[in-house]
Amino acid sequence: MKNIKFYIISLLVGTLFCTIHYFIKVNNDHLECETIISTKVDKNGNEMVKKSHLCKEKYAF
Repeated sequence: MKNIKFYIISLLVGTLFCTIHYFIKVNNDHLECETIISTKVDKNGNEMVKKSHLCKEKYAF
């Protein structure tokens, strides 16, 4: 009886985890995000490129 309860609880936790993971993947579309590329020359004359990901969304996973 203990093993059956353990398997059922494990199955429910696994299903919940997969559902939450799928929800995050589907809703994380990055439509309001942009990549900003800035270049800078340091004191040795080397050109440095910096890429930054800027999101206007409230939550970005």
